[in-house]
Amino acid sequence: MKKGLLALMIGVIGIGIGGISTAHDCNLFNEVSVIDWKATPYPTILKDDPILNVVPEEGLHRALLNLQAHCCATNKSDKAGKGCQSSISDWKNRTNYPQSAFLFDHIVDVLMRRLANDKSYPGLPVDKKANEWHSKVDGLVSSVDGVLPLQFQTEYDTYWQLQSNYLLPEYEYSSSVKYPDLMRQLENINKLNQYNQWTIRTSYFNVCSVAVYLNMILAPNNANTPLQTARRECKKLTSAMLSKENQYLKSMIVYKSDQLVNDSLQLYSNLYNGERMNRFKMTLHKLSTEWLGVARQVPMLVPMCSY
Repeated sequence: MKKGLLALMIGVIGIGIGGISTAHDCNLFNEVSVIDWKATPYPTILKDDPILNVVPEEGLHRALLNLQAHCCATNKSDKAGKGCQSSISDWKNRTNYPQSAFLFDHIVDVLMRRLANDKSYPGLPVDKKANEWHSKVDGLVSSVDGVLPLQFQTEYDTYWQLQSNYLLPEYEYSSSVKYPDLMRQLENINKLNQYNQWTIRTSYFNVCSVAVYLNMILAPNNANTPLQTARRECKKLTSAMLSKENQYLKSMIVYKSDQLVNDSLQLYSNLYNGERMNRFKMTLHKLSTEWLGVARQVPMLVPMCSY
């Protein structure tokens, strides 16, 4: 599953806003390196922000490192400049990042990888609920025996039910300037503070809103980023990811159910054939006993036949 989902992410992330506009976010790194997270202004910008319940600082650091790697490798940031030179140890020989010059794409990438329980980025904390679910499914799939479909469905709602009460407001271009303020309203702060109550599906539905918000506060001067278009493409991506998750689960249910049927038939066959074999052995033993009795009488009966 992970390979399939990951291929989808790498293949689609970057089309959100890459190629639509000549603008980019690489100007963030002309003179500044993000290799040392604490030396950047971002910890101060994000201090006490409830959005960190959804994506931890390590996740944002990874998104910025990946963006800088792409910008420096493609020379959209000055490759000889201070920012690229001071972080060259991170990006020079690395390619495991989306080929996009937009921070939005890299934030979405990190959020998606956590929900897909992909662990290819070092130091990126797993999403607790996604990790629990995938561990449960992997455990059922890797078990030697077949599995009843109900075993997959027992906790499905706990992890996959959509919770409308936790959905964040969507970004609209007409109110774009006010969007960060909207996200900071008490109602939405409470939703972010209760992230540990979100299901995986709810988290997927909120990915685009989280990415827009973070893009606007971490790169506030990059007004040319077409976030409305990016949000639409992001929603297509989350829908595709959810379809992949559903298809994988369906395939595993069918596979393990078929295995259970085959196991049951094999067990029945073994029991049936074993019972028949036992009856045959008992009959054979009885016959052999009778034959042995007859054989023992032969020496006495043969002389009688000569008269």
